[in-house]
Amino acid sequence: MTESFYRTYLKDELVRRTESNPRYSLRAFAKALQIDPTGLSKILSAKKPLSLKTAQKVMSRLPMNTDTRTVFLNSVVQEQQKRSLQRMRKDVLHFEKKQIRELDGAVFRVISDWYHYAILELCQTKGFQSDARWIAKNLGIAVMEAKMAVDRLLSVGLIENKNGRIVKTNKIVTTGDIMKTSPAHIKHQIQILNKAKYSVENDPIEERSSTGMTMAIEESKLPIAKQLIDEFMDSLCQFLESGNQERVYQLSVSLFPLQKKIENKNVTLDNDPDATSGSPPSNPNERRLQ
Repeated sequence: MTESFYRTYLKDELVRRTESNPRYSLRAFAKALQIDPTGLSKILSAKKPLSLKTAQKVMSRLPMNTDTRTVFLNSVVQEQQKRSLQRMRKDVLHFEKKQIRELDGAVFRVISDWYHYAILELCQTKGFQSDARWIAKNLGIAVMEAKMAVDRLLSVGLIENKNGRIVKTNKIVTTGDIMKTSPAHIKHQIQILNKAKYSVENDPIEERSSTGMTMAIEESKLPIAKQLIDEFMDSLCQFLESGNQERVYQLSVSLFPLQKKIENKNVTLDNDPDATSGSPPSNPNERRLQ
């Protein structure tokens, strides 16, 4: 980073004075400027910025014309602005780090059951009660499951107890490498699919949305499709969470192949019961290989 004009000016002035008087010291320079020697040393070494108040004092003690005074003072202001921006960026990074918790595989295995994530969101809803019986009743799980889930979430630091109330410690909780899976991830996804099935069978249409689309696609576009899905889910999540948080919902978007991947599509599979001559496909949407 380019050194501030005021710091270069002060260094040059100190050099000029020591050249004319070899016995001239930093302490003598500080005394002439009426500032603390230790403070001046930190200012010259860029360990400390020059304040506007001190800058005014320094300028009054140095031979400067109007133009030099203007540039000197502007450089002080500009450095303060840069430092302020750097502090803001650090604060934002600290805030984001606190807001987003990325779970490693070991932690995710501990809380992979669906109701752990539901509890994280439930504790943000209006009327939430930090009681295992209340949690169990609202999620439809056993009281012991609710109690143990709360203990697990406390142990991994995803919730904390503040004055007897459970609160979520991070706004966003996510897993690590989304391109990798594990038995815990598979279990969690199957649980969510089963919850979706239950909702289709039991919840009124006014309280849910279950949509699907079947399409023939170009597989090379899948990475972009996944990115678009992530962006859509983030956007919808921000929209839905911006109001009163009254009830916990699960958003799931599934994109998966219905067609089996066959290396040689010109070969009839002998073990395919639908490939025999004259027998109709078991699924009207499946095409028999010829």
